[in-house]
Amino acid sequence: MSSAPEMARALDAVMAEVGAPDSIIAHSFGGVVTALTMAKGFEPRRVALMAPAALPLRFFDEFVRALKLSDRTGAALRTRSERRIRFDWDQLQILPVFSRARSPALVVHDRQDETIPVEEGKQVASTWPGAQLVLTDGLGHRGVLRDQKVVDRAVAFVTNRS
Repeated sequence: MSSAPEMARALDAVMAEVGAPDSIIAHSFGGVVTALTMAKGFEPRRVALMAPAALPLRFFDEFVRALKLSDRTGAALRTRSERRIRFDWDQLQILPVFSRARSPALVVHDRQDETIPVEEGKQVASTWPGAQLVLTDGLGHRGVLRDQKVVDRAVAFVTNRS
């Protein structure tokens, strides 16, 4: 079991031990982890986000609805989760962090993403000053990670060869 705040703390620990990475390529919730780390002052040279979530709290709300939990049970679940991971879910606002970013960014999102709607990728790109948005067709949520053209473009971007 893990969460974006716990993964961000793990990234912080790695950076404290070996130094900060030059650039980031992150997929899906990796974009949330990137935002949480950037909120604490980390500014990578370049960032490529693949199928990023703009509204990560949406997943909790969908989970509560899918299980048909009452409002009271949903609230209790959230409180217990916040206590367990030592993080207030209301702090999970990534768009304000990205709106202050100074690094160049590439956002790749598939129009048929079945997990995170393409609108969220568009929202991340429009919030991040100067971000490049690349939309793909037919790759889905995980396919953007396997498509060689997308991989080559992300690598070229973070290595400043794009």
